[in-house]
Amino acid sequence: GMPGMGRMGMPPGMMGGMGMPPGMMGGMGMPPGMGGFFAMDGEDLGSEEEEEIMEEFMMAHCEQVGKKKWRCELDGKEFSTMNILRAHFVKNYKEQALEWFEQQDGMGGEEQAMEEMMQAMMMMGRMMGE
Repeated sequence: GMPGMGRMGMPPGMMGGMGMPPGMMGGMGMPPGMGGFFAMDGEDLGSEEEEEIMEEFMMAHCEQVGKKKWRCELDGKEFSTMNILRAHFVKNYKEQALEWFEQQDGMGGEEQAMEEMMQAMMMMGRMMGE
């Protein structure tokens, strides 16, 4: 056999644990094996991913108005630290942040994303088969 080839004659590390290109999941801040795309029901997002979303949402909707002053652009309240600001966002705008994130994502529906990925996989399979 050839050294360095995975079980299926593929270079090791070509696919992540779930048969996905590595980094495809990791990039989204999800622990691998969390059911991937199927865990996107809004309710059971991993806390890590929610934190990332909150962080992005917060950055998009706050501004620093002074040396120790952060303002929430959604309701005009001002906070002395980012931590307090973050808590404010998590408490009041979590739902909004998740919705906002899904719109940002611009991927349409998760089903569509799955299909596109399947197609990409098929293409890759074909290319490797030639």
